[in-house]
Amino acid sequence: MHLLRIFEGANSEYHWFLRQRFRDRIRQTYSQPTSHADDRNWFCQLSLVLALGQALEKEPKQESEETNDPWDSNQSSAPLDLFGQAVSLLIISETLTLEDLETSNLMAYYCHFTNRPKAAVIYISQSIALARLLQLDRPETYQPMISERQDSKSPYITKEHMLRLWWTTVCLDKTLASELDLSPVYSSPSLELSLPSSEGLSSEDEEEFSDLKLLLAEIQS
Repeated sequence: MHLLRIFEGANSEYHWFLRQRFRDRIRQTYSQPTSHADDRNWFCQLSLVLALGQALEKEPKQESEETNDPWDSNQSSAPLDLFGQAVSLLIISETLTLEDLETSNLMAYYCHFTNRPKAAVIYISQSIALARLLQLDRPETYQPMISERQDSKSPYITKEHMLRLWWTTVCLDKTLASELDLSPVYSSPSLELSLPSSEGLSSEDEEEFSDLKLLLAEIQS
């Protein structure tokens, strides 16, 4: 979890995925290695998060800090090509899901962070297209398919997850386009679309999300 903590600590202004669900899937993948064996999207997303954590880490850990964390690539003497692995795993089918959007946003941000601005704009353009096809600009009309991993989540979590994913995508679009002096792909956000909020979320529900104030500041900047 070391690289995940680094990633989340440095990127808490955006909403990337449901945080506790992501942690649960990491634990399940480690304890039951075959549980997600055919889920390319999951391993693509996991590789991207670890790649970003690896890129964000400024200093290698000291020997005394080493752990038995199976997802801590810093234990290896040679760095893993986690981004290359993610690219090879990336696939988008005709049955679009929120995870497709989560992954595309992570792809865009990794390219941005590693100084690949043109690739970042290409990926965020894809994200905007995915978000609109998923109708995330109209969350009240979008009824997501409830998977086995989501059926225990409250409807408030699902709706807020969708809403924060949309606004994160819009914010990334604006930020990444500005680096190349381009107009954002989605330049006219709906005035009817509500802003993210914690309304209806329990304290346990809120553990799935990062700091709301930081995301609102990004939206309003």
